[in-house]
Amino acid sequence: ERTMTDCTVQMTSCYRYCSSNNKTNLIELPRKDSVGVKCQFTVNLTIDTVMYCMPEQRVQLWADKEKRTCCFCCRASHSTHRQVTPIILFCVSVPPLERLHPKDCAEIYSLGIKENGIYTIQPDLHGPALEAKCDMEAAGGGWTVIQARHDGSVDFNRTWQEYREGFGTLYALTSTGQHQLRIELEDWHHQKREATYNNFKVASEAQRFRLTAREYSGDAGNALSYSKRYNHDGRSFSTSDRDNDRYAGGNCGQYYGAGWWFDACLAANLNGHYYGGRYSGVTNGIYWGTWYILTDGRTGERYSFKQVEMKTRPKLFPGLS
Repeated sequence: ERTMTDCTVQMTSCYRYCSSNNKTNLIELPRKDSVGVKCQFTVNLTIDTVMYCMPEQRVQLWADKEKRTCCFCCRASHSTHRQVTPIILFCVSVPPLERLHPKDCAEIYSLGIKENGIYTIQPDLHGPALEAKCDMEAAGGGWTVIQARHDGSVDFNRTWQEYREGFGTLYALTSTGQHQLRIELEDWHHQKREATYNNFKVASEAQRFRLTAREYSGDAGNALSYSKRYNHDGRSFSTSDRDNDRYAGGNCGQYYGAGWWFDACLAANLNGHYYGGRYSGVTNGIYWGTWYILTDGRTGERYSFKQVEMKTRPKLFPGLS
């Protein structure tokens, strides 16, 4: 419960907003039984626009950080332009939004569901639910698969606009708390290796979906931090139509035909073109430079992997305890 002192502070904020801001928008309040009026009082204000107060609507002027307690301003009676009119100021408490589905596969695992499969998750509390592949077996389970290459059916040479929707989900998955990234690779001889990063995050679009991938362990090698020139950790995402890389001579995303966290340009590219093993020409296949070298010195051929999966889970995953 908020004290009257708390409400007085909120009322003052609301009062100042009403006094100085003449641009108001009507919003719909939650059901009557889901809000509780904390306090209210009436003041006289000169307003530049008429603010309507319908039974189901209020003008929202101020909200606390968690958006759980909102301050509303409502005109008590009809007013003409620039007329002094009584304004009712009051605060209501609004219940926080409830998540309708588990946030990720780790949360599903914690509910006792430990079978691999496709599940419904809701990474963003304010966003829609979506279907995700969950790996409940590898290294303790609870992994949300964020990228999978098993054949050439999906083209990863997409525009920035096409990538941004998926990255919104990835940002929501990794924006709170610490997360791990697990990369699993399989070559065409059925050999498998993995790389795990205990500090993983993808930033927002405003930060160009910058990659954080640190604290490596595994047997595939740390291709994401290969050298000063080819270091994918800390790099922005680039596509064929959005050049955010550090190569001054052109656009790596356009040259290699994929969206990826290019440096100038690459030591790894798991979004590369899907080839059936060896190929020649531009190094645009599925590439992990600390396992297979860039070019076979004897034949001049490149190598592209058969399968790869990228998956994430919270670093403090309950399944490990």
